[in-house]
Amino acid sequence: MPVFSVSDFSYIATSDAKLKQGRERGLKNRAPYAHYRDYYLSLRQAIKSLFKQQRSFEHLRDVAKKSHKDKQDNYSRTAENFITWAQGKNIYHYEDPPKASYRYSETEVQCNPELYYKVEGDNVLLKLHFNSTKKMNQQRANIICFLISESCGVSLAECRVLDLSTRKLYSFKGSLDTQLEFIEAEIRRIESEWDDL
Repeated sequence: MPVFSVSDFSYIATSDAKLKQGRERGLKNRAPYAHYRDYYLSLRQAIKSLFKQQRSFEHLRDVAKKSHKDKQDNYSRTAENFITWAQGKNIYHYEDPPKASYRYSETEVQCNPELYYKVEGDNVLLKLHFNSTKKMNQQRANIICFLISESCGVSLAECRVLDLSTRKLYSFKGSLDTQLEFIEAEIRRIESEWDDL
């Protein structure tokens, strides 16, 4: 049974047709998640704890400065982008974000938003997008927001994707029926090729 993170699934689903099989093969053969290989782990944890533990933005900057020298520039840029997005907004920790899986046919898409905040009085369930080489766009954000809403039982209006390379906040824009049809068709296509990858 194929198992994907919501980020990986959205990346494959929106890839050029010529690239899909290679990306699927790479994911099928990738080693299981291990925290010690998670490039953004310490920065992600620092962002998640920022408002929950009522820390200052300086804490985030310190995490970036104390990271491995190979990560410092990227961590610092990403931390500053988050700070720039958050500054001036009335934000507080709402509750721990739900985590769940979307299942269709034999496929599982794991949905793990990082933050559940009140932003300017509205509940916002945020999926953070760190990877600047796997570009975020509206189509990917639609998939992520839809799957998180469906799996976590949260209103689609609350679901967002924050691209930390551009500071752009995405919400769902489109047709629910069209989105569902697209996702189900993509899962059927993946499953039809999965055993041969």
